[in-house]
Amino acid sequence: MRRHRLPRAATAVIAAALLAAPAAQALDLGAIGQAADTVQRASGAATAGQQALEAGRSAASTATNAATGAASEARAWWERNQAQPEAAQSPPSGAAPVQDDQGGPRRVMAVLGDAWTDSARRGQAVVALMDQGPYLVQRQAAHVAPAKSQWLALPRGDSTGVAIELPGDPDGTTYDLSTGRARPGGRGVRIFALSVHADVPQRAGRRSLDAIEQHAMLRASSVRTEWPRQSGDILEPTGGKLLVWASDATQRFPSGFGADGRLFTADDPMVTLPRGYTVVTLEPQGLRFDRAREIALAFHAVQPAQDIDLSRLGAGDAAQALIGLIAERHPLAAASGFDAGKLRADYGQRLQTAAERGDSAAQAQALAEMGQRLGDGQYRVLLPGGQAWPARTDRGLSPQLLARGSVNLPMPRTWLREDGRIAITGVAPGSAAAKAGLQPGSDILAIEGESPTRYLDRIAPASLRAGADARRADLLALDLGTPATLSLRTAAGAPPASQEQTLRLDAAPAATTALPAAEPALASFLLRSAQGGNLAYIALDSFADGATGQLSRWEGALAAATQARVTGLVIDLRAHRGDDAYQLLPHMLASLYTRDKPLRMQDAAQRLFDPAARVWRSRGGLGLPAQLPLAASGTPFTAPIAVLTGPGCAGPCELFAAWLQHSQRADIVATSATAGATGPATRVHLPAGFIVQVPLLAETGPSGGNNPAAQAQGVTPRLRVPVDAAFTASIQAGGDPLLDAAVLHLDRSRTAQASR
Repeated sequence: MRRHRLPRAATAVIAAALLAAPAAQALDLGAIGQAADTVQRASGAATAGQQALEAGRSAASTATNAATGAASEARAWWERNQAQPEAAQSPPSGAAPVQDDQGGPRRVMAVLGDAWTDSARRGQAVVALMDQGPYLVQRQAAHVAPAKSQWLALPRGDSTGVAIELPGDPDGTTYDLSTGRARPGGRGVRIFALSVHADVPQRAGRRSLDAIEQHAMLRASSVRTEWPRQSGDILEPTGGKLLVWASDATQRFPSGFGADGRLFTADDPMVTLPRGYTVVTLEPQGLRFDRAREIALAFHAVQPAQDIDLSRLGAGDAAQALIGLIAERHPLAAASGFDAGKLRADYGQRLQTAAERGDSAAQAQALAEMGQRLGDGQYRVLLPGGQAWPARTDRGLSPQLLARGSVNLPMPRTWLREDGRIAITGVAPGSAAAKAGLQPGSDILAIEGESPTRYLDRIAPASLRAGADARRADLLALDLGTPATLSLRTAAGAPPASQEQTLRLDAAPAATTALPAAEPALASFLLRSAQGGNLAYIALDSFADGATGQLSRWEGALAAATQARVTGLVIDLRAHRGDDAYQLLPHMLASLYTRDKPLRMQDAAQRLFDPAARVWRSRGGLGLPAQLPLAASGTPFTAPIAVLTGPGCAGPCELFAAWLQHSQRADIVATSATAGATGPATRVHLPAGFIVQVPLLAETGPSGGNNPAAQAQGVTPRLRVPVDAAFTASIQAGGDPLLDAAVLHLDRSRTAQASR
């Protein structure tokens, strides 16, 4: 798609807090960079209906009106089975062999781990008993259990256990498994599973889970499952327990997996169940049936482990194991030329020798070089104590934090311009840079006798970011700590050579950057453009819900923007922390699409390697079924959108922007590509307290499996704003030319629509 180079006229001015009372009068406060501190945080939010993902009509109609019957494939299986009762695979008849028949369960119980219990007490985890018949019998991967077919539970008091009292006649989809047909309201069986859903957003008075929470936030189930080979298939049941309700004592149910190794297919042997509830244990040699009055169910993890412990190995053995782990399981290892044999030869003995000498710096350097061979921007090396490598210093050129309401927006003080110079737009008072004589308005012409671009590319191995743009941006603050000789053109203006000078930028103490606030932040305002546009602006720094409800703030801001009838929305992601919190990503995406034009992610997938079966397995992107469309459930926000990103936009930030642009819902406005670092990272614990973070679970996207976030390359903005002299002059004067460009783009979109 064609890129647009936009002029940078100061077109945006802040008008009023977006969440303020609708009658608040807009204020003309001048350039946004100068007015940012005067903007008040929203105090009275317009209430909004909760935005949630809803299943598409096809999935919803199947889930709520099973009268349409089984899928044609399932029907064919059962019809073949009924037509050939004497075939070799004909299921035997007879009653299920029940153990401990006390009349059937009246209560199911389960024990949560400490982490899930703590999350549940914070309202961020829940145990659910849900109807899973359509998912398992008809293999509807996009099945969403309606609220009336869900029973939720939380731990009480100091207990880590939960209990659910079973209704006498539970709501759910009824199946006659002798034909494979759903029988709404008729005789048959209903099939349920107990599950844990974590990282759910806070909802006051929660009574049910929406489709996103049922799928993307599923962490464990009473059914042991196996990821499928194709992302459009269901998680295949291989063990664990189901809770089955039978309307009477004539209903048939499988007693084993059958020859194909799958449950609920035509070759399953069959038995009849007693009336009421039965707990069915799935085992390879056959199913077991239990009717005790109280049943304890265990949970089986659905997600791969987030931590792998190699710390008890020797340094050399741990290095060999880490290399083998990456070579085998990293989705991009083969494509990046990650040669495990060569890396073992290059780094195994080197890491062992460094460990024997107690040389932490040498160990960190070797681990980092391994990551650079991989070329994945999510790869991180953490030193003992949790400090990231390499250690950074603060010379006074690090980004300046600008307050946008409750969000701190990092505004760079150094910019690599189109002409190859580094423009200095700010210097921290009293810093090493200020003491060396660096001044705002100066241009760095050379570093250590090299052009800035060549110097940055030479020291690029010091950055673990992927992509040239992201690495250069990561190093522009010259904060690695080594002294540097700079050739400058001073702020006095143009040429003569006499205005060029050489300065020595000495080493500085380690940076003491404050940790980000524990709570995610979001700020929202109304903008009035110079062309009269009425726009909304939302800045956020995390996709985590936190203790104070980030999703509620997001929904309130969108509702207020809709109420204000804005003609466009700017979503500013430049303050994103770069964390690994994907929690709210699906909900926030869904809230920007309508039911008639949902976000469709059929080609997206999460991929991981199964070391036992030696195969790659997949499920839908973000943990959602590939067939499930994303859309807002309440009043949708439909105005055009521009998304502001920076080279540090990674993980959920990158996927959010990438999907909006790929689906044509928004345009990314930026000076360069995003970080190229997506996918949740696994923490590998090594000897001596080192930790390596490396993604072993990939998020792939549309167009034949190409990642929409362009793994290791980043997402190219549709509207790239050039960093030239006018751009840096605007920054130095307190402006925000990137925001100006986004506002101008939305104004032009409004004008174009009005002229049609």
